[in-house]
Amino acid sequence: MKVARLRFPTDRSSPRAELEPTSKEVSARGNILLRWSGRDRWAHMPAAALRYQWRLDGGEWSAWSERRDHTFVELKNGEYRFEVLAMDREGNVEGTPVAHVFAVDPPWWKNPPVVLRMLFLVGLAGLQTQRYLVANSKFQEAQARLIAELEQELETAHALQMGLMPDASPQIAGYDIAGVCRPATYVGGDFSSITNAKASCRSAWPT
Repeated sequence: MKVARLRFPTDRSSPRAELEPTSKEVSARGNILLRWSGRDRWAHMPAAALRYQWRLDGGEWSAWSERRDHTFVELKNGEYRFEVLAMDREGNVEGTPVAHVFAVDPPWWKNPPVVLRMLFLVGLAGLQTQRYLVANSKFQEAQARLIAELEQELETAHALQMGLMPDASPQIAGYDIAGVCRPATYVGGDFSSITNAKASCRSAWPT
């Protein structure tokens, strides 16, 4: 009796790792989470049976594991290259790793475009402040000149008004005559006069 032995060819096809899409720009904090997965070329092996290793910037490869994510924290500013390889349980490894290139932004005070914009805004604010101060100074000077001119005109009008008033009351035997003028404002519209008509003294106070 002959026993037939069947030999199945060993799977020599390598799996393929796939990186999940993520941003190519990382904030200045330098924190980034990278995720990946894999698939067998002919779907002979479930994805859960694959193992992975990774490296950053051409450094040493990590140990093979089933883990499919890694978080980097506080990376310095600059450009980085992250690579992942996949291996199936037959030991097949893909020849070329899948890669993701990303850059960590520098702090704003080390970012020339940002610094230039900040300097421009500060300079613009300083220029506007200077213009305001100059305009305000000119306005105050013009206001002071106007007030001085108005005060001078009031002084002149007051002197003219007081010049129209009688210097003294007439002296008439048997009569005491007195008068006073107090304008409601610095210069009023009132005046007084004393006239002699038909041997009698009459005082008039029109307004």
